Amino acid sequence: MSEAQQEPQGELPLADQVLGQLLEQHAGGLRAFVRLRSGPMLRSLESTSDLVQSVCREVLLHRDRFRFPDQDGFRHWLYTMAARKIANRVEYWHAQKRDVGRLAAVEEAPDLGDVLRCYRSFCSPTGELRTAEEIARIEGAFSQLPEHYREVITLSRIAGLSTEAVARELGRSEDSVRMLLFRALARLAELLERPNPPAA
Repeated sequence: MSEAQQEPQGELPLADQVLGQLLEQHAGGLRAFVRLRSGPMLRSLESTSDLVQSVCREVLLHRDRFRFPDQDGFRHWLYTMAARKIANRVEYWHAQKRDVGRLAAVEEAPDLGDVLRCYRSFCSPTGELRTAEEIARIEGAFSQLPEHYREVITLSRIAGLSTEAVARELGRSEDSVRMLLFRALARLAELLERPNPPAA
């Protein structure tokens, strides 16, 4: 290979640069998605940051499996991988029959601003609470929702998938997804209006 054909030292191939930019662009939403979909048990056992990094590593490792036809396709691939990672970690902890009560709670990094902004985009909680308190309040209310409500909210409002894509993912019609999302958000709003919804 001639000098003209050699790639500059320290620079990533164009595809990796684009992928890195896409991951950076979706970092806030991915973190929020992972926190909500993990649920109280997994959040107490594993760091959201570690789970997000693990998802990003897998995306980079398996980048050859996806051709990035558009933003929606990338989002769907990214959040599908995140959901699979969460399911695998939950299965691991259940299979190991870990005594959750005897394990120390994981401390999260204090800067959760992106997560809070993402949560506010569909919750719009009132009051000027500190970030950690507001996040705990939203997650506490969210954990009380049935699974199909949690799933439609995270896919639609956090992953940002189109109604058509969510319908395919859930095996429902688009009208059914719209109604499900409306009911899920209404129920979440109702839980958030309570004085002190249980913290997750």
